[in-house]
Amino acid sequence: MDNQPIAQDWQDLTDGALLRPINLDEDGLEVGSALVWTNTKPDGTPASADHCNVWSTTATLTQGRVGATEFNDAGWTNITSTSCAAAARLYCFQVTHF
Repeated sequence: MDNQPIAQDWQDLTDGALLRPINLDEDGLEVGSALVWTNTKPDGTPASADHCNVWSTTATLTQGRVGATEFNDAGWTNITSTSCAAAARLYCFQVTHF
């Protein structure tokens, strides 16, 4: 949202370290520390079977894997599992080719 890259390319995005955290919302406002639904390892592969029944349920006893907005290491995409009833954000990426 502020035109600052988080990675130079796909390899940079999936190497386990971002240039900076993904911590702005759709209005360009900083969200602070927030969980983000991912179930993805930093390399882009599935992290676990914790995916809220393929992201189709908000059942309390079902788990979903999350990352967190304050991290620019592997934690941005894979930090813990939480109840599918929890509130969490989604990441949205823009790919720019030069």
